Amino acid sequence: MATTRYNFLQFLDGDIQIGEPPKSFHINKVEIPAIQRDYAQGRLNENKELNSTGKRFVDTIFDFLSGKDLTFELDFIYGSVEKEGETSGYKFTPLDGQQRLTTLFLLYWFIGQNELKKDQNAFCALMSRLARFSYATRTSARRFCEKLTEVSFQYSSKDIPSTFIRKQKWFRQAQEDDPTVNTMLNMLDAIHVKYVALKLDNLWLRLSYMMFYVQPLEDFNLTEELYVKMNARGKPLTALENFKAELVRWMTKEGGEQFQKKDANGYYHWLRIARKMDNDWLNNLFWKLLPVSEKHGADPAATADVLFYKFLCRYALMLYSLKRSEDPIFNKKPELDKTFAFLASENDFSNLDAFNSLLSVEVFGQIESIFDKLCQHYQEIIKGLIPSW
Repeated sequence: MATTRYNFLQFLDGDIQIGEPPKSFHINKVEIPAIQRDYAQGRLNENKELNSTGKRFVDTIFDFLSGKDLTFELDFIYGSVEKEGETSGYKFTPLDGQQRLTTLFLLYWFIGQNELKKDQNAFCALMSRLARFSYATRTSARRFCEKLTEVSFQYSSKDIPSTFIRKQKWFRQAQEDDPTVNTMLNMLDAIHVKYVALKLDNLWLRLSYMMFYVQPLEDFNLTEELYVKMNARGKPLTALENFKAELVRWMTKEGGEQFQKKDANGYYHWLRIARKMDNDWLNNLFWKLLPVSEKHGADPAATADVLFYKFLCRYALMLYSLKRSEDPIFNKKPELDKTFAFLASENDFSNLDAFNSLLSVEVFGQIESIFDKLCQHYQEIIKGLIPSW
């Protein structure tokens, strides 16, 4: 497992130790691959406000930047490393961590634009490094990143970022129509609001204390085929993906020391759960349950996610019902219970509140055992379910 942490600038232009045994790679480009989804943390909700996941991440970042904590861990970034042309450097392709990296790119850009202009050497060095981050999803997104990092383009902090950028001569209709560009502009506006509200102009040095680990995808035996299944390009995050993101945050921040223990393979308990959700359980169980027609439909990965999420809702509903079974009001009118109603409806995920009955080491042990056995004996179970006639 990765043991060295890096901040965003070290990641964009530094020697990264990854793999077992560790190997050194000089990363000189980070590129979001064409098979990735659009940037989602900057999406707006129905009230034209930043979505809950993006808002929570930005709030947490600025709480750290304006505080006194020495480090802020952003967990793991997974991806693959390949030689970059004829140069001596390597390209890193993130396959999990795109959202965090993109938000960091925008955050560094915004604070650099506001705090480094008095030192042109430092400002030019920052833009040069940020230019190594790019999107391969669409030409419009790639060009947008390129234009933002041109030294000649300097943003005025008195303006709303999205308004200022849209007025630039290079901003074209293609950018306006690109969902990734639009959500990046939304995120810049959200960062602007937080930055102005804090009335601080000395956050630059604090950025370097925001750290993450880098882990090669190959260590988890995740194939590109599986990745394509799970990441239909340009689609919104599914309820399962939002659930998993919140679950990982809970396990690493609130779950207690049990989730920080390592197994015989060196995986943290929380990381083993997340890995199995992404790979073993989704691919070896719910993907197989899809009818052939849906496996080749418009978004089969989302359909498999739906099955997985429904299973979790129903499991949580059963646990919750057992817990509340002695309540006479609950027995007579369970629909009056908001938690029961939410889990029974299997609606889109909003937060972990309704899943409190799942949030314990003991329950996770049960779920892990159930899913592992279902995957291990899948063929026998399916065969046993076939009607005798």
